Amino acid sequence: RCYRVLLDKLDFLARPPLPVDPHKAPGPAAASAAAAPAAAAAAAGEGWSRLLREALRQAPSDELLLDAAAWWLLYGNREEELVELASPRLEAFCAAGPPPEGGRRVWAAFLSPAAGEALESWEALAATPEPAGFGEAVSRLSRGYLLPRLLFRRGQYVEAATA
Repeated sequence: RCYRVLLDKLDFLARPPLPVDPHKAPGPAAASAAAAPAAAAAAAGEGWSRLLREALRQAPSDELLLDAAAWWLLYGNREEELVELASPRLEAFCAAGPPPEGGRRVWAAFLSPAAGEALESWEALAATPEPAGFGEAVSRLSRGYLLPRLLFRRGQYVEAATA
């Protein structure tokens, strides 16, 4: 449950801010309201990244935390942020390929906004539909291009070329 709480907070921080109507704010506040969405979007983008990096720094050997973060990033089309994570287990995650069907069901339900009670029992989990886009996240991991990108980013050029 604690990983779900972390991912919910990351989802909240990664969401674009709600638009502010500058006509409702009188005077100088109207000008700042017009600039607020861009500043809020930049802060939100930085906020989720900082929160995730701090969580991984606090628990660098927590495999489930890295897996939850990695699947969340893949599901959100954030491969670049994934290969930039500082985790000793990231290379193993990228090299492992897609999980078996049971593992795929667990991570799909875990990332689903409607998961809630699905994580309470296997029967409920098996009945939970896979969220749209999760198959694409699995496909990105299966293609095998994340490991070479990770190794290249780390300066391991020969390993990246042969991965």
